[in-house]
Amino acid sequence: WASQESSFDAAAYASDFWVQKLKPAMNRAVAADSLLQKIETQPKIAFEQYGRSLGIGNLRCFLVKGLAIVKSIEQDRVEISLPDAPTDQKVFIETEYVYGNAVRDASGKININDFSNTMDLNNVSEEINKKIRAEVVKPFLSKVRKGDQLSFVGAVELNSKYPRPKEVEFIPISLALQGNN
Repeated sequence: WASQESSFDAAAYASDFWVQKLKPAMNRAVAADSLLQKIETQPKIAFEQYGRSLGIGNLRCFLVKGLAIVKSIEQDRVEISLPDAPTDQKVFIETEYVYGNAVRDASGKININDFSNTMDLNNVSEEINKKIRAEVVKPFLSKVRKGDQLSFVGAVELNSKYPRPKEVEFIPISLALQGNN
């Protein structure tokens, strides 16, 4: 997949990444409510233990999983309730603005040195996000209802300088409604 003079196929790379690297990495996702509790009590340890980044700086991406109850369905996101998350923190599954590098980077399975330029690397994120919108979010939104229980795997980007936002938004990788759906 090494990048070459404009022959890099970001869509093919993203598809391969999804199957060969991201899906297996989902097995080591941290429980979302545990991560949020750890950030509450020991943010430095939480960022060191679970956060991933391709570069330097304060931003870290986390691969998370959990069981949740759907509290509300908004125009661009779904509010969820996690059993053991801090109670004053709102938690959402992003359904409209799926962009950025959180999913790509949270896996820890991308090597920046495999790319000859940042455009190819960013195009991979764009393709992963397109896949999420089409294959994960769209079918989920057609079925989800308030009160539903769901299992999810997702990614979140947090800033170690401001580790505890009032609202946390997960970019979904996998969404499965539980029970009668």
